[in-house]
Amino acid sequence: MRPLILGTALLLSTITSAQAATKQFTQHIDSSSSFENLIQQAEAIAQSTASAAFSDPNTTEITINITGEQSGQIAPILLLNVSRAEWQGQQTIQRWAKYPGGAKQLLGFNRSNSNRTVTPFVTASNPIRDGLNEREANFFK
Repeated sequence: MRPLILGTALLLSTITSAQAATKQFTQHIDSSSSFENLIQQAEAIAQSTASAAFSDPNTTEITINITGEQSGQIAPILLLNVSRAEWQGQQTIQRWAKYPGGAKQLLGFNRSNSNRTVTPFVTASNPIRDGLNEREANFFK
């Protein structure tokens, strides 16, 4: 009877050891970095993290969130959620990663004072009032 109990405990241990991993990283950006370099660094981090996670046979899925931080502004730059089966089929970060829009602007990579156009303030006219004159019956003074 004892081998049956050990066999059951071993089976339960195997079933419960499958896990999904979640990793979060923040890349601190200096003023000399380009957005393209930031993306390349994020992809390299995600690639090595996913490979390391799937080297553990118990990892069934990995979620990686990489944010960028510059001058107090924080924005997501790469999100990855991939299963072991998907990763074994194609181990390319670009295939599985999502790149949230707006990160480039939020982190200040598109700031250029020379390209800004200033629109002057224009006062809107009131076409109803402008078309009235004192001889019209509905004119109020």
